[in-house]
Amino acid sequence: HFDTPKYQKEGKMLFARVGDDNKTFLEREILSNTSRSDINEKMTSQITFAFESSVEQFESPENRVSLGAGTTRHGLRTTKIEFGVNEITQRALETHRQNLIKVLKAADCKEESINSVLIKPDGAHATSTCRMSGSDTDGVVDKNLRVHGTDNLYVCSNAVYPNVTAVNPTLTLGALAVRLGQHIAAA
Repeated sequence: HFDTPKYQKEGKMLFARVGDDNKTFLEREILSNTSRSDINEKMTSQITFAFESSVEQFESPENRVSLGAGTTRHGLRTTKIEFGVNEITQRALETHRQNLIKVLKAADCKEESINSVLIKPDGAHATSTCRMSGSDTDGVVDKNLRVHGTDNLYVCSNAVYPNVTAVNPTLTLGALAVRLGQHIAAA
């Protein structure tokens, strides 16, 4: 069991079905009038699952978002994202890979059926470009999302996250927006 305080700091493990193969398999069997017992037998022996883990990614000096050389179809400058994986994140990825192998073995998966691949994080959720911090030496905005040293200038974006989140950042951003609204309304 990896959802304990000991393991939570390493990120979350996600269990996901691989593509829609299992759904189409089930639909095909039902439409073919396959018996329930035959479907049950096939489903316990022929379904493929992907066990995935997501890791919180910590800052790297080479990570940055900047303007690109080209322009978009709207005439705006393109965005260039430079993203690297530091040693801390690399260790977390390997730890998750080992934990996932333990889960599969505990589920009686045969070692030869385990295909363990590390996928390099790609920075799909660009964050941390206006980091939240306690002072202007460590980031751009304070805990209320106000730009350090300014009045009435706030940043409400996933850019304020101190680190790249392990999973999609939208819910957390929604909570930050509500919190910022309440803070401004109370002022």
